[in-house]
Amino acid sequence: MNTGTLALPVKIFLVMVAIPFAFALGPVVITGVRLVLIFLIPVMAVRLISGKAGKMLPVDVLFFLHWLWIGVTIGIHNPDSVIQNVGATGVEFLGGYFLGRTFIRTKEDYIGLIRFSVLLVVLSLPLAVFETLTGRSLLIEILNSVPGIKGAVKAYSEKRLGLNRVQMDFATPIHYGVYCTLIFSLCYFGLKGVYSRTKRLVATLVIFACVFFSLSSGALLPVMLQLFMIIWAFMFRKNTERRWWYLLGWLAFCYVTIDLLSNRTPYRVFMTYATFSPGTAYWRAAINQFGMDNVWEHPFIGIGFSYWKRPSWMQANSVDNFWLLMAMRHGIPGFLLVAAGYCMALWQIIFAKLGSGDEVLLRLRLAWVFTFFSLALTLNTVHIWSEIYSLVFFHIGAGLWMVTVGPASGGEAAAPVPLRAATISSRPPGAADAAPARAEPPPPQPRAKALPHTRSHAAIKADQRPAPDTGDGSEEQQRYTRFPPKSREADPK
Repeated sequence: MNTGTLALPVKIFLVMVAIPFAFALGPVVITGVRLVLIFLIPVMAVRLISGKAGKMLPVDVLFFLHWLWIGVTIGIHNPDSVIQNVGATGVEFLGGYFLGRTFIRTKEDYIGLIRFSVLLVVLSLPLAVFETLTGRSLLIEILNSVPGIKGAVKAYSEKRLGLNRVQMDFATPIHYGVYCTLIFSLCYFGLKGVYSRTKRLVATLVIFACVFFSLSSGALLPVMLQLFMIIWAFMFRKNTERRWWYLLGWLAFCYVTIDLLSNRTPYRVFMTYATFSPGTAYWRAAINQFGMDNVWEHPFIGIGFSYWKRPSWMQANSVDNFWLLMAMRHGIPGFLLVAAGYCMALWQIIFAKLGSGDEVLLRLRLAWVFTFFSLALTLNTVHIWSEIYSLVFFHIGAGLWMVTVGPASGGEAAAPVPLRAATISSRPPGAADAAPARAEPPPPQPRAKALPHTRSHAAIKADQRPAPDTGDGSEEQQRYTRFPPKSREADPK
């Protein structure tokens, strides 16, 4: 099996995500990710226009319209920063998406992406162990010691389970957790046949450990959900067509049951038991409640980067909900455009016609769907920006090659061999002399009524014509009809 290839620009991008840094260029802050994507925009545009990235997809249009709508809403509410913010969003959001969309075009590319991503996460494990034990982030300390370069600001967070939360060099510990979550299912499914079973399972466990060290419920929930879906897929592996309908029905039953038996909404019940503390669940419920009040007050153009209304006791300005923040800042149209693009990508990949013969393709699709189905739920409790924002939409674009790969590339079964072609003898000419003598032909049977056929009378006569004599008792070429020919010796003179 091909172990995968990966283009150099994608490798550089992934390294810039894993080791985030920034520097000032006048009034503009340039990050490593932005720098790479700015240089790659012309290359990506040529690939997209020339058709090397396949045909245009609805997801391309929806994401592009979302970016344009961001420009409209920020231009209305924050005209003094429209160029800087819209430009940064375009580079990180559209740049990351189109990088995956244009450079990952085959299953070999995708396997190469998985291998390199897994390598980066595994290499982060020693640093994560050191940080969770000491509370010090070596990457942040090293980058901040380089003149002209800035790493992330070390975020204060209380210990959980007696351990320090690992931030690595991301903006928050939850971003490091999400960074590792994105590759969990892809490692388990995508590297089957590339790594040995032991190596693949060890790599998957290392990724899970890195997610755990973030000590963030927003990162642990999607990886646990992916693990549940992996187990579900294994349990119902013989019933591939209906197993996911069973799962959706079971989830719907659980939702209705909780709604009927509890005096709280199912979402609040879920958040109470899915977070590390009741206080976190209460805070997120308050964010959702007052955030939606802002959405209904400004449903069309949102509030941009303006102050959002909330009680005085809610001093923090953060909104830990990506989908909600899109609706608050850019109105319901802005939310619908990005959510529709996300759902369209899921829909098209789920129902892509990959054929049934290429198990590698089917596993890659399953891993991608598990990842982004779980992430869609996680983004209700997480806000993403900067490097992790770009990486999420890069992975969305990197999976869309499966939409256009077609069943022929997906291992479609070969066409059946025609019946006459299957009866041609494979023995070399002259082998008939060394073969055992043929049995006498059966006695003639009563002729049945002739059936219509497509062969002409001349062709049938040609098949029955004896082969020319070569002088050595052999036939120049064996011809076959409904009746096997007699040997020349048995032919009466």
